[in-house]
Amino acid sequence: MMKSPPPTTKKLFVLTIYFFIFTFSVSATDLTWVGSGAGGSGTDFNTAANWNPAAVPTSSDNVTMTLASNGSCSLSGNITVNNLSTEVQGNNDWYFRMAGNVLTVNGTATFNALNYSSSSDFSYLEIDCDGSPGGFVFNGNTNLHTNGTGDTYVTANTSNQGSMTFNADLTIGAYAYTGPAVEPTFIFDRSGTQTVTFNSVNHFKPAAFTFGVSNSPDVNFVNNNANEDYFTVYDGDVILNNSADVYLDNLNFDSWTGDGNISLNGSAILRLAADSDFPAYYFSTAISSTSTTSYEGDANQVVTAIASPGYGHLRIAGSNTKTSAADFSVRGDFISEGSWNDGNDTHTFNGTADQSIQGTVSPTFYNMVVNKSVGTLYIGVNTAVDNQLDMQDGPIDLSDGTNGYDLIINNTAVSAINWTSGSGAYLVSEKTDFTSTLSWAINTTTGTHIIPFGNAAGTEFPVYLTLSSGDIGIVSVATYPTADDNTPYAPTVTTMDDQYGTDNSANVVNRFWDLNKTNSGAATVRFYYADVDVPSGGESDLQPQRWSGSQWESHADSNPGGSSNDAANNYAEGVDITSFSPWTLATLSQPLPVEMLSYGAYCQEGGAVLNWSTASESDNDYFELQKSDNGIDFYHLAKVKGAGNSTVKIDYTYEDETLIRDSRYYRIKQVDMNGKYEYFGPFSIQACQKGEYYAYYSASIINLNLNLEYSDYITVELRDMSGKIISHYSEEMNQGLTTLELANNLSSGIYLIAIYSENRQADQIKILVP
Repeated sequence: MMKSPPPTTKKLFVLTIYFFIFTFSVSATDLTWVGSGAGGSGTDFNTAANWNPAAVPTSSDNVTMTLASNGSCSLSGNITVNNLSTEVQGNNDWYFRMAGNVLTVNGTATFNALNYSSSSDFSYLEIDCDGSPGGFVFNGNTNLHTNGTGDTYVTANTSNQGSMTFNADLTIGAYAYTGPAVEPTFIFDRSGTQTVTFNSVNHFKPAAFTFGVSNSPDVNFVNNNANEDYFTVYDGDVILNNSADVYLDNLNFDSWTGDGNISLNGSAILRLAADSDFPAYYFSTAISSTSTTSYEGDANQVVTAIASPGYGHLRIAGSNTKTSAADFSVRGDFISEGSWNDGNDTHTFNGTADQSIQGTVSPTFYNMVVNKSVGTLYIGVNTAVDNQLDMQDGPIDLSDGTNGYDLIINNTAVSAINWTSGSGAYLVSEKTDFTSTLSWAINTTTGTHIIPFGNAAGTEFPVYLTLSSGDIGIVSVATYPTADDNTPYAPTVTTMDDQYGTDNSANVVNRFWDLNKTNSGAATVRFYYADVDVPSGGESDLQPQRWSGSQWESHADSNPGGSSNDAANNYAEGVDITSFSPWTLATLSQPLPVEMLSYGAYCQEGGAVLNWSTASESDNDYFELQKSDNGIDFYHLAKVKGAGNSTVKIDYTYEDETLIRDSRYYRIKQVDMNGKYEYFGPFSIQACQKGEYYAYYSASIINLNLNLEYSDYITVELRDMSGKIISHYSEEMNQGLTTLELANNLSSGIYLIAIYSENRQADQIKILVP
C-alpha cells in the first residue's frame, strides 16, 4: 500500500501546481492575423490556424490584423482580446463581420483604411455589427479611422442590427462613415467620464444612441465638423437612462428620418452647448420630470417647444441669448443662469412635486401659468412677468424656503394676475423681514388689483388695492403672521402699546402687512386676514393702523381717509391711503397709540393763544384745557370738541383773553369716548407783552419763528427723543420776527425744540417729522 506524502510535502506540491497554473494564465501573446486578406484563406476569427503563433486569442492577447488583399473574417462565437489593431492597405476591400456574436476589446481598439488614390483605387474597411447581439464591447479607447485616407464603413447589413458599446473614449476620424441602410446602435455605459470626438467629413448615423444601462456615464461629445447634422441618429431612438450626463458640443442628435423617439429618463442630463438645439425631429419625446435639459452654449440658441408633458428641469446658461420657440411646460426647476428671451410665449409650471425658479440671473416670462395639483412653486430669484400670471392651482412661495424674493408684474391691467378664490392657488409671503414680495406696476390704472396671498394651510387672505387718485407707480406688498403678542415685530416697529402705555396685543390681529409705492398716488386698500390671525379681544371693529416710523396712526371712519370692516368676511379697509409702510389691524375701541404733533402757546394782545395739532385721532371725544398760576394746581379753562377719528393733520386753537402779567401754565387733557384720558404738557408762557414764538415743518425743514418785543439773547436746541442734540443756536437776536431753520431731511419721528432766554422761562415744543 502506497503511503501518503507528509503534510508539508503535500502542501508544497499543491502550491507548485497553483503557481504553474497562475503563471501560465497571465502570459500575454502578440498575435498576428494570417487568415483572409493577410495572405491566408481562413475567415474564422476564433480559429487558431488563422493566427501567428497559432492560438485562439484570449483576453490577455494583443491582436494585429494588417490586410494587404481582399478578404474578410467573422466570429464563430463570443470572444475577448486585449488590444485590437485592424489596418487595410492598398486598393483592397476587407470585411469584419460579427455574425451575431460579440467581440470584447479590453484595451485599445483601432480600425483604419490607409490608402486613397482615386475613386477606384482606395482601401476599404467594412465593420458589420450584424445579428443580435452581434457587435463590439469596447472597454478601452476606440479609434474609428484616425489614420489614412481610405474608407472605414460601419454598418449592420441586416434588419437585425447589432451594437457597439463604448466604455471609454471614442474618436471618429475623417473618413469614417455609416451607410443609409442598417447601422448598429451605439451604447455608452461607462461609470465615469468619456469623450466622443467627431472629426468625420462624412455622415455618421448610428441606428440609435443609448446612454446608461447599468451605469450613469458622463459623455462629452465634441464636433469638429461645421455640420451639426453629420453625426446624428438614422431612424432609431435616443435614450438617456439613470443619471447619464450627455454634453453635445455643436451637435443636435436629430433623427435623420424622424421615425425614432427620444427619452430622458430618471435624473439624466442633456447639455446643449455651442449652438446645439434640442433633438426635436423625432416621432415622440418623453422627458422625465426629474431629468434636466441645459441650454448652455456660447452662441444664441433656440429653446425648443417640447410637446406635452414638456421639460423636466430646464436650465438657461452660457453666453448670448436663449430664445423660446413656442409655448411649453416645465415640470421641474427653471434654472436661470444666462440671458433668456421669453418669445412672448406661455410657459407653464405643472409638476407634481415641488418646483423652483432659481439661479443667478432674474428671468422674465411673458405669460406664466402655475397649475400644480401637488407641490409648491418656490421663487428663488427675483422674477418678472410681462403680461399675465395665470394662477390656476397650487401655491407660489415668494421665497426659496430660506430667503425671500420679488415676483414682479409689469402689466398694469387688473387682469395681469388671473386668480379665482377657492382654486387652491395663492401667494405665500410669510418672511418676517418683508423680503418675499409681490410687486405690481399699477401706475395710473384704475380698478381693483388683487394680490392673492395665502398660507401653507391653504387659507386665503388677499389684499385688494383700488387706485383712488394720481399715479401710484409700482406697489410692493408683503405680509407675515405673528404670535399672539405680535412678535416678531415688523421692521422699524418698536411697540404695540396703546396711548396709555398698556400692551394692546390682545386687540391687534396676529399679522403685519408691508405696502410700498414708488409714486405719490392714493389707493383704497382692503386687508383680509385668516381666522388664526383674529386677536383674542375680538374682531368686531378692526380698523387699519399704519406705523409711521415712530408711532401707530389709526385710519378713521370719516372721509377722506376713512376705514371700514367686515368681521364676517375677515377684512378691514382703509380709504384713500397715501402713506404706505407697515400696517396692521386693531380694534377701534382699543386703538394703538396716537400722539400730539405739537402743542404750545403764544401771546396776542396781552392774552394767550393755545395751539395744538394732531396727526391722527382714534375715538377722541374732546380736549379739556387747564391752566395754573404755579404749575402745580390746575383748574378748568375750556372744553374743545375732538374730531373723533381722523388720520389727517388737524390744527386746534383757543384764545385765553385773560391778561397775563406774569407766568402762566397750561396743559391739555385728551379724553376718549370711553372716558380714558391722557395729559399733554404742562407748558408755560410769561408776560405776553414780551413776544411769542412757534415752530412748523415745511418742505423737509423744521423752522422756528421768534417774534421778540425787544432784543434778547436766545439759545435754541433741537433734540431727538433720545436726547441727542441735532442743532444748537446761541446768539443775540433783535426785536421783531426772526426765523431759524433748525434742520432738514431728518428721519421720521418726534423731535423736541427747547428755547432758553435771559428774560423768559425755558419752553419746549414737540414737533413730528412725518
